[in-house]
Formats: sequence, C-alpha cells, structure tokens
Amino acid sequence: MAACSGPNVTVSGRTAGSGSSTGGRIGTNGGTGTSGGSSSGGGSSDGGNLCAGACETLTGSSCGVILGWESSCIAMCNASPAAISCLNSAGSDCNSLALCYFQALCASACPNQPCVPGGSGTCEEAITCANTCSGQGADCACGCQNGLSSSLAGAFLVASACRATDCASECSPTGTALSCDNCLDSNCNSQVATCTAK
Repeated sequence: MAACSGPNVTVSGRTAGSGSSTGGRIGTNGGTGTSGGSSSGGGSSDGGNLCAGACETLTGSSCGVILGWESSCIAMCNASPAAISCLNSAGSDCNSLALCYFQALCASACPNQPCVPGGSGTCEEAITCANTCSGQGADCACGCQNGLSSSLAGAFLVASACRATDCASECSPTGTALSCDNCLDSNCNSQVATCTAK
C-alpha cells in the first residue's frame, strides 16, 4: 500500500469513485462548537451568523455540498477562530468558503500536521490517495488533503461531504479501501466524478 504523504500518491486501477481526503471525518467532529465569534486573529464578533450563512451557502444549489451536513459544519466553524476570521473576507464564493471550512476541520481532525489544501495536486490524486487511507489513522488522509491545490477545495469538499455523510462507516479509519470504493460508486459517484474531472 502506498504511503499517504501527499497528492502524488497514485494507485493503479482506481476509478473516479475512489475515496476522499477526509478519512470519513469531514463534518463529523462538529458537536462541540461554541456560539459567537473569535477574540483573536481578526475574527468577527458575529461568528455564529457568519458560520450559519457560510454553511447554508455551501449546501445551496450553487455550491452543491450534500444536505444533512449543515449542523456539524456550523458547530465546527463556530469552534474555530481561524475559520471565522477566514469567513470575514470569503464572500459567497464556494471555493473560498470551502477553504474556510477546511480551516475549521483541520484544527480538530488533523492537529498533528497541515491539512488545509495548499499544494499542487489534483482532485483525483487527493481522492485516490485518501482512499488508500481507509483502515489507517486520520493523519494519512490529512496529508492527502494538504497536497490538494487550493483552487480545487470547493469541488473536493462536495465529494468529501458526500463521503462522510453517505459512506462514513465504509470510508472511516476502520473501513477498507474496497468497501469505501464500493460505497462511493453507489452513493457519491456524481460528486466524485465532478471533482476528479477538474
């Protein structure tokens, strides 16, 4: 099995239905959010409204993130001063909002290494890399996600949110690459295909 240190990990024979870089964790760790904004890093004093608005925009028709994901998105965002600060300048652009969401996710899911997209990798490379992380710890998927180009964060979030919502068990650190592939092919094929086409 290939190491998951970045976006250039390739696995032969993978299809567009391969996993995503969040290891099944995106949008699942948000149950401990707090209300209000940040007191540092330029955050807004109205962080709750910023987070709610951003998460609602992400799940709207223009951004396309799967429904049913909003509450954990809002809670995770509210708990992240970095995400709230990011949202102050993100506007309503889907990719910018996705990058702010990854600021929140990475603080909780990947505390041991960078994971906000900022490399040069493609969606297909990041998804293929992450799918090899099924059955491994979260740090593996964090490295895959960090290698993704920041310009693809929005498309990648669409695929990742579907993965976490509809294939959480199969694509988790206790799942397998095969079970993750099969679930994604059945439940998230269009989201993953859109991402890998970019």
